[in-house]
Amino acid sequence: MKSRSMASSAALLVLALALVAATAPQVAEAKKKRAAESGEAAEAKKIQDDFCSTLCEGKKGTDLVVCKESCALSQQSNLVLYGRIQCKGKCTEQKGITAPAMKVCQEECDKAYVVKAAEVTKACSVTCAKEKNPRLSENCKRSCTPSSFLKRSPLK
Repeated sequence: MKSRSMASSAALLVLALALVAATAPQVAEAKKKRAAESGEAAEAKKIQDDFCSTLCEGKKGTDLVVCKESCALSQQSNLVLYGRIQCKGKCTEQKGITAPAMKVCQEECDKAYVVKAAEVTKACSVTCAKEKNPRLSENCKRSCTPSSFLKRSPLK
């Protein structure tokens, strides 16, 4: 019975990650335009909350808290990576940019990413430490830690 629950939890986690990856660009875009289009940002936040609520349905107590927090952090992790990609894209779009200036621009994008990803990683570790089962705690960390922070620093 317990292995069935873990298997269904794992399946939900995989589904959640796929859905998060698919919705991250829309959520990022809504947040980017929030000053001009605050209604869209509010709607994106509601979609994120609804998604995490659906994903964590049936969980109670600490399990519910950990599930919702790790779900939100997973989406935040995707937004941080998406922000890095957008930043580097802006570097390449600059007309007449020299190779050295391009390198500096991209390094600035990497530095900003490292700072933001470290914040998400720290929050993820705190959230996942609440999980009592070590295996589920590790799965939690993998789901909400930016991928480049799982094994090494992205700039090395």
